[in-house]
Amino acid sequence: MLNVTTNMKYFLIITFTVISISAFGQSESGDVSQCFEQFKKAVAEGNGKEASEIVAPETIEHYQSLLNLALEGDSIEVASLRLIDKLVVISMRNQLSKEDILQMDGKNFIAYAVDHGMLSKNSLINFQLGEIRVTDEFTIAQIIVGEMETPLKIHFYDQGGWRLDITPVLPEMSTSLKKTIDIAGMSEEEFILMTVQSFSGRSIGENIWFPMK
Repeated sequence: MLNVTTNMKYFLIITFTVISISAFGQSESGDVSQCFEQFKKAVAEGNGKEASEIVAPETIEHYQSLLNLALEGDSIEVASLRLIDKLVVISMRNQLSKEDILQMDGKNFIAYAVDHGMLSKNSLINFQLGEIRVTDEFTIAQIIVGEMETPLKIHFYDQGGWRLDITPVLPEMSTSLKKTIDIAGMSEEEFILMTVQSFSGRSIGENIWFPMK
């Protein structure tokens, strides 16, 4: 009888532990989804300040590095960037003065990009979170576009409030965009210059590939 009672206690402990873990996972998934929806709403409303408050330091640091490259990167450094980052650096040089960039940090730039439509208000409408997986370091969420699963994944960090890191999606996005450009028979440079000029309405000089003066 003692063994049965002891085993029952162990069973109850294990059961309650599993229930607790499950409830935590569901709560965490809900918090992560809420963070993502908050970011989508901020972008859709063109609220750069709010959007910049939701991104993780890893994303902010990435755009800070691109600001630094926009200022000082030579043509070889810029050409070596993946397509998405190259497009951002050339956009920075086209739309911002040297003085503007010197007064910015990565977080300010994210707010600027949302405020000025560099991140399209409609770009995230059909994006949803799919499978959510928790690791020791961060939470990973798969991106679903419409009803289609994608290989894109966003990382979320609990930093006194959930923050999202978009940098993990950039390599895959660059690869996908590069394939589209290849099919169109364009070079990366042609695509970047056409896209940046079309968006800003500003002509682009040959010095766009060189450090800002």
